[in-house]
Amino acid sequence: MQATSPAPPPRRTTRATGMRTGALILSWTRRDFDARYRRSALAALWAVIQPFAVVAVYAFIFGVIFDQSGGDIPYLSYLLGGMIVFRIVSNCLSQNTCFTDNYDVIAHSAFPRYVIPLSLSLGVALELVVTVPSLVVVGALQGITPTYTLLAVPFILAGVLALAAGACIVVSTVQVFVRDLQFVVSFGVTALFFASPISYQPEQLPEGLQWLNSANPISVYIQALRDTVLLGHWPSWPILLLQMACSVALLGLAIAHLQSVGHRIVDLG
Repeated sequence: MQATSPAPPPRRTTRATGMRTGALILSWTRRDFDARYRRSALAALWAVIQPFAVVAVYAFIFGVIFDQSGGDIPYLSYLLGGMIVFRIVSNCLSQNTCFTDNYDVIAHSAFPRYVIPLSLSLGVALELVVTVPSLVVVGALQGITPTYTLLAVPFILAGVLALAAGACIVVSTVQVFVRDLQFVVSFGVTALFFASPISYQPEQLPEGLQWLNSANPISVYIQALRDTVLLGHWPSWPILLLQMACSVALLGLAIAHLQSVGHRIVDLG
C-alpha cells in the first residue's frame, strides 16, 4: 500500500499577508510617533509647533529682510504652501539611517524590510493633518476664499507621499551599503530647498534653469498645491499626472529593489 505524503501547509493568502503588513506599518508608525514625543513636556503639540515655527522664521528672513513676494498670493500663505511639501520630503529623507538604527530589530525579526521606512514616512506625513487645513485657514485670514478646487488636494498629497516614501526607501537602502550617504543627504536637502520655488517665485530662476520648474517634482507639487488652495484654479494636470506617475513608479521600484537586497542588510549591519 502506497504511503500518502503529508498535506502541504496552508498557504497564506495575499490578502491576509497584505493585511498583516498594513497592521505592522500602522503599529510601527504609532510606536515611532509615541517614542518621538514621549519625554517632551508639550508631547505631540510639537508636531503642530515645529512647522509653524519654521515658516515664521523663513517668513521673516525672506519676506521682511530680503523682501520676497508671493506675487498674487500673500507671502505668508505662499511660503507655507511651499514648506508643506518640502518638509514632508526633507523629513523623510532625514530618516535615511532607519535600517542601521533598527539593526537589532531587523536581525532578530522576519518581516518585510520596507515596513520601517514606510512607517517612518507615514509618521512624518501625519504633519499634513495639521498643516494642510492650516494653509486653508491662513489663506482665508489673508483674504483667499477656498473654492471647489480643494478637491484636487488629496491627489496632490498622495503624489507627495509616494515621492517622499520612495525617496526614503532609496536613500535608506543605499545608506546601509554607503554609510557616508547620511552626510551627503543633509547637503542635498539644503540644495533641494534652494532649487525649489519655496521662498521665491518660479519666474525668478535664471532663464537657463527654468526647466527645473517642470523637472523638479517638488516644484510641480508645490505649484499644484498653491494653484488649488491659494489661487482657486486647477493645477496643470498633464505635468502633475506625469510627476505622480513617476513618484508611484519610484516607490514601486524602491520597494522591489529593497526586497531583492533586504537579506544583505543583516550581514552589513
